[in-house]
Amino acid sequence: MEIPENLSMTRLTSAAQRAAADWKKQARAEYEKDLYDPERIKARKVDRTKTDFARFVREEWFPICIDNGERKPKMVSF
Repeated sequence: MEIPENLSMTRLTSAAQRAAADWKKQARAEYEKDLYDPERIKARKVDRTKTDFARFVREEWFPICIDNGERKPKMVSF
C-alpha cells in the first residue's frame, strides 16, 4: 500500500490504521489455515532451514551492517 506524500497527520494515522487492520486480517487468515493444515507449518520450517547463508550475507547483512555509509570505502572493500 503506497501512501501519497503531503497528507495531514489525521489522514496518515487513518492510512496506518487501515494498513494495520489489513495486516491483522491477513495474519489471522494464515493462522486459521495453519490450524486446519499442519503440513503448512512443517513446510515453512523446512523453508527456513534452507536459507542460503552466502545469499543472506551478500544481500541482507552486508548492506545493512557494513555498506551503510558509516564506514570508509577502504574498510568496505576490505
